[in-house]
Amino acid sequence: MGLYVYKLGVVVMKTWNWLSFVTGLVFGALLIVGIGFYMGNKTVHNNDNNVDTPGLTMLNEGEKGTVFETQGIKVMQTLNPKMALAFTEEKGKYTNEIYYNGTCVLYIASDGERLYDDQIIKIPSGKKLIQVGTYEYPTKNNIIKTVPAVLIE
Repeated sequence: MGLYVYKLGVVVMKTWNWLSFVTGLVFGALLIVGIGFYMGNKTVHNNDNNVDTPGLTMLNEGEKGTVFETQGIKVMQTLNPKMALAFTEEKGKYTNEIYYNGTCVLYIASDGERLYDDQIIKIPSGKKLIQVGTYEYPTKNNIIKTVPAVLIE
């Protein structure tokens, strides 16, 4: 009887080890696929002809956005070569010094224009910085921020 119980225990242990191995393998594969989908949804797909940026919502046709009375912007952080977070230019209250600490915006570059960090972009005479949508993004502290998306027209 003791030998039979021993053999049964060995069979059960081998089956248990095999099931544990297969379960771990399946769980690991599902975990890798899940992480891949999560990371894939967080990336910005950039193609010069088609820029798909999660969090960017364009205004409806005919809807008018804010016109910013500013002479320039300074790029804070590029998201891709065609889009960047930037601050609008403001003049000092008591001096004519220029500061780039105004409204934070998502600047969408015009055709042929490439963006880089700390770039200062002047608004040409006769043109304005116009809101064309909104951009929502999480900060480092996972606080959701929403800023106007703008272009120069």
